[in-house]
Amino acid sequence: MDVLFPFYILLDADLLVLNSGRSINKMIAISNGKSFFDLFKIHLPIGINSFESIIKQESALFILHDKLDSNNQFRGQIYYDKTHQLLCFLGSPLLNSLVDLNSKKLILNDFAIHNSISQFLFTLQIQSSSLNDSKIIAEKLKKSNLNLKVINESLDTFTYRLTHDLRAPAVNVHSMLKMLSKAIDIPAESKAEIIFNHAQKSMEKLLETIDDFLELSIAEKTGTSTSEVCNLSEVINEIIASIKQTILNSNTSIITDLAAQEVFMVKEDLKSILLNLINNSIKYKSEKRLPEIRIKSELKGNSTQLFIVDNGVGIDLETHRDKMFKMFNRFHVSSEISGTGIGLYLVKKLIEKNNGTITLESELDKGTSFTINLPSKKIK
Repeated sequence: MDVLFPFYILLDADLLVLNSGRSINKMIAISNGKSFFDLFKIHLPIGINSFESIIKQESALFILHDKLDSNNQFRGQIYYDKTHQLLCFLGSPLLNSLVDLNSKKLILNDFAIHNSISQFLFTLQIQSSSLNDSKIIAEKLKKSNLNLKVINESLDTFTYRLTHDLRAPAVNVHSMLKMLSKAIDIPAESKAEIIFNHAQKSMEKLLETIDDFLELSIAEKTGTSTSEVCNLSEVINEIIASIKQTILNSNTSIITDLAAQEVFMVKEDLKSILLNLINNSIKYKSEKRLPEIRIKSELKGNSTQLFIVDNGVGIDLETHRDKMFKMFNRFHVSSEISGTGIGLYLVKKLIEKNNGTITLESELDKGTSFTINLPSKKIK
């Protein structure tokens, strides 16, 4: 338990502590048998004061405040083991900087490898070192108009290398978890199975985030790829073939009507745009009807206009329109649907990089329609 969740707290039905993680005990002295509410105040959700009220909020985000030191705050979720009538808080401390880390006498090894905070702190350490190097470079180039260009290129390379280098250990841990699940017999519905499943989901989430950031860092590098005339039918068929099993498993129909066949842009960017939008349509399909995606194109002057329309759950644009293409925004929060909130931001970034535009219309329970304008030929 300590390896995967070093900040855990295990409670019985009377909310007495049965056990707790090594790392949380570096911050707070937690004695077994002590009342949870003698140690912590639940800041969120509001109105939690009993075992029953915690169970009702099992899927909610919990913010805990240390009663003896209000600077010690934790966030996480509390999971209910119905069979044994136990509660388990799985979370981590709220930290904003390396100063916070040092003041609480914590080190990176106090965090589980799958914990996003450990990745955040690791990034801060590298950024701190990188910042010192950048200051030296900036001083040398102070009188040169190359200053901004050099720093931007350094940051681009840093972001790319960081996400690229983090991916390998994350993949290894994910693979080891899969091997471990096959190698040992974990009783069904046991505490071990619950924790193990959460660990696997956390690693999958981390990998998805790393992959999205890696793709984003590549997208933000300008002038690294060459634009060409791309055939829409060929690219769409390649994408359909690459996610064939996902399409079959979801019973999705993809209907194309491509009056205009060509766009002038970076081919890999076009693939990424269409793959993101098609995957989103499948991911956010409606349970009330079979999913259907219509892809249509037509020529408008020197532009190819592309329409991607689905019949999924739709989005409340009155609430979310201004946030649609911003990073880290999700509009359908569900534990069953994975996502990082980067996809639509990346799509817009790639389209604008290729001299295009994108707009959308959507209605709840009816579906979403994207309209994309891209150059049909080289812009002189």
